[in-house]
Amino acid sequence: MFQKGKFYNPRKKENLQQHGCKLFFSLLVISTCSWAESQHKSSIDRFWFGAEYLSWSFKDAPEPVPLVTSGSLSAVIPGAIGQVGTQVAMGDKPIDTGVHSGGRFTMGYWFDDNRQYGIEGNYFFLSPNHSNQSISTSGLPGSPTLAVPIFDISGFTSGKSSGESVYVLPGPFSTTSPGFAGTFAVNVTNRLQGAELNGLFKTKEFNNFRFDLFTGLRWLQYWEKLAFDVNTTGVPSGSTAGQFFNSHDMFCAENNFYGFNFGLRAKYDNSKFYGLVSAHMSLGNMNESTNIEGQSSTSNGTIFFPVSSSAGRPINGGIFAQHSNIGHHSENVFAAIPELDLKVGYHLLKNLNVIASYSALYISNLAHPGNLINRYINTTRTALADASRASGSGIAATGPTGPNFKFNNSDFWAQGISFGLEMNF
Repeated sequence: MFQKGKFYNPRKKENLQQHGCKLFFSLLVISTCSWAESQHKSSIDRFWFGAEYLSWSFKDAPEPVPLVTSGSLSAVIPGAIGQVGTQVAMGDKPIDTGVHSGGRFTMGYWFDDNRQYGIEGNYFFLSPNHSNQSISTSGLPGSPTLAVPIFDISGFTSGKSSGESVYVLPGPFSTTSPGFAGTFAVNVTNRLQGAELNGLFKTKEFNNFRFDLFTGLRWLQYWEKLAFDVNTTGVPSGSTAGQFFNSHDMFCAENNFYGFNFGLRAKYDNSKFYGLVSAHMSLGNMNESTNIEGQSSTSNGTIFFPVSSSAGRPINGGIFAQHSNIGHHSENVFAAIPELDLKVGYHLLKNLNVIASYSALYISNLAHPGNLINRYINTTRTALADASRASGSGIAATGPTGPNFKFNNSDFWAQGISFGLEMNF
């Protein structure tokens, strides 16, 4: 077939159309695969999630008040601070609560493929640990003479003028006469947890190094409880058989920090291993919330405050927890929390890393239960004195109230190591 003097082949046109269609579909498939691959790659780079096991230690819990002393029967007031033979047997030093176990969970997302802007949140917790201390006396001749030392601001138990005295005094009456058996126990429990939500901003990236700024919000909670228990019973073979005095004092503090967080982190990654250093500061409000409870029971009272008509009935007050300081107290103070994190990771799989890290944080201002104990007590205004008056003792309440409540803030630190896994997806 001829067209305008040229030979025309219709099959050649069909071949050209077929090749054009093949080329078009090939380009379409290649473009689709490339787009899907880019989207798949983007999704791997944008999300990350980490889970770690924590093993941390805390600063020792302060307990500056002597809770129990041992004394000499030859002293005017055995066990009172400053008397001959008196030594502190419990309290008056910080309490170690050991190593705390816990967990930390981190999740983040980059808003763009260049990882220029992102968001990251984390939550961590350190489970409660308990520290228990106890001391006792059998009350038999030759056993220790133990006491709870106080400063009596009324002077009733300290020789008519305010001074050092004791609240209870278990132990033998003499070298030949049994008295009261007694057990004293202090228990401290504490825990720590917190969460952050930060925006991430890339500042510089070159070779294998990357630097990010971050800022956001932070919540941190430190909780601590101190319980002090006293149990005394008359030695069965002695003149006080069947008599008892028991008390329970509980001081609890919950500290909640709410503030702004800002910091810088640097990362080095060579495709096999990576290291990360993060330093940040949190500034804000520390809400200190405390609760004090006290309760006691007795058959006959004590040598200073005899009780006859309320045997075994609960008395609303312990020793250091009395009407004047029992209840809920709170205040808000400024606090600063600097923190340092060091992390190393190994790229175990394409999107799975094994990580290990060290972290340390410091809290400038919070409440500890041990700092809430006030040993300046008006013994004539205690719950035991009220019970004694109710049973007809005739002892008058005189002088100022005490113990009074006061926040005595101090600092705190925590540090430790962690191990875990980190995934990119």
